[in-house]
Parts: sequence; C-alpha cells; structure tokens
Amino acid sequence: MESKKSKGKRLIVFAILGIVVTLFAGAVAGGLAQGAASTQTHAIIQGSNSAVDYAWGQNASSKAYDALPIATTAASNGTYKTTVTNTYYAKITNSTGFVTGYKYDTVNILSTNLTLGIMNTYAVDKVAFATTGLSGNVTAVLGDGTSYDNFEPVSAYTVDKVNHTLQNLTFSITPAMITGNQSSYMMLELEFSSYNITTYTVNPAVTGIHSTLFGYTVAEDIGYVAATGLLVVSVFFVIPFHDVSFSNAYGRMNQVVSSARKRSGGKGSKKNGKR
Repeated sequence: MESKKSKGKRLIVFAILGIVVTLFAGAVAGGLAQGAASTQTHAIIQGSNSAVDYAWGQNASSKAYDALPIATTAASNGTYKTTVTNTYYAKITNSTGFVTGYKYDTVNILSTNLTLGIMNTYAVDKVAFATTGLSGNVTAVLGDGTSYDNFEPVSAYTVDKVNHTLQNLTFSITPAMITGNQSSYMMLELEFSSYNITTYTVNPAVTGIHSTLFGYTVAEDIGYVAATGLLVVSVFFVIPFHDVSFSNAYGRMNQVVSSARKRSGGKGSKKNGKR
C-alpha cells in the first residue's frame, strides 16, 4: 500500500510534468524540427513554384488594389526573375496644367505559387529576393495568403537607400513562421517611401532540403507523439485512485533478483565453478 506522503509527492511531480509538457510541447517540437533540418544540406529549391505569379498595387488615394503587369523569365540558377510594372494613381501637373510626371503606387504585394505546406515539407530556412530598380527606403514584409485582401505578415524590415542597385531582401525562416494555413502562398509586400517606382525586378530564391523524408512536418510530428506519450504517463500517475509504491516495487525487484541468484547457485559459488 502506498503511503499518503508518497502519493502526494507522486501527484505533485507528475502534475507538474504534465503542465510543463502541455505548455512547451509546441516549442520543443518546433525546435526538434529546426534542429533536424539544420543537419541536412540546404540548397536552392522550388524554382518555378517560388516565382512571382501575381502582383497588385495599392492606389494611395482610394486604397483599392489593382493587378499589376508582370513578365517572368528563367534565370541561370534555376530561379525565375519577374519584372513588375507599377501603375500610377495621380498625375503631376505644373501651373499651366501640363503633365510633368506621375505618382505611382507606393504599396505592392507579390504572390508566389509556393505554399506553406511545401515550405514545411522541404524545411525551408531562408528566402531571398534579389531586386533591381528600387530606390529610396523600401520596407519589405514577408507573409502568406491567397490574395492581397488576406495577406498575413510574418516578418518585416526596412532597406535604406537602395538606389537602383542589386539588393537582396533576405528572410530567415523558422518553423513557427510557416505554421499557418498550409494552402496559403508565400507573399512579399513592398512599401516604397517615394512614389516614383515605375518598373523593377524580383528574383526569389528559396533555400531548403531536397529530401522530404525528415522535413519540418515529420520532425514536428515526432515531437508531438513524444509529448503525447509523456502526457499519457503523467495522467496515469496523477490518478489518486490507485497505489504505486516505488519503494515496495524496488524491494520486490530485489527479492526477485535474490531468489534468481539462489536458484542459480549464487555468483562465484562451487556450483558455478571457481575462477
């Protein structure tokens, strides 16, 4: 019979274990996924899927979005470069009414054909957008969605003074960033500080693993299965309606071992032979 003191300690220990597992199971599974993927060789993958498929520009006046013309060509490293033509929302005129320029959309949203599900399967750890034709300060926001109206940001930063030179907009990817709707597409939002961005190019490069045997999803599943097993054990041991006497169990185990040794003649006895 287990003593009340022993039962109380058991309940406390396994209750705490269950709470800890519940709170940190997701973090542990995500860490396991990222750690497992980091041991594998990463390279540029999913070239055609990561290409820009659609682009929209936001009218700074009406806040409405309109489709932008795009043209995509294959690059030498297996990626695809897309030329985006921005649209204007207002004309700039002088005192006589002569048109001297245009005000172009200051927010563009670009969508690829790469889903979060694919990014998880191939353990994507980095996404880089090589750009040309941008100037001034540009805020790059990585996100996911299916269109401009349900874009969900996951990471953002500002690039200062791009000045029309090649600029890589690079995002490090963690498993937690791509746990949303697995059918959503990877998207990029560009916010321009000036209204004179007319035409620019974007060349996405996604880095992941070629093997799909142990991507983020598989590693996370293993972590969750292990966490579930610990929870089942914890639930069993916090049930107060049965006794689990560890000291008695240890004593009985010693008795069994002693009996077995006696039946075999004991270690080093004449029956077993001299050394």
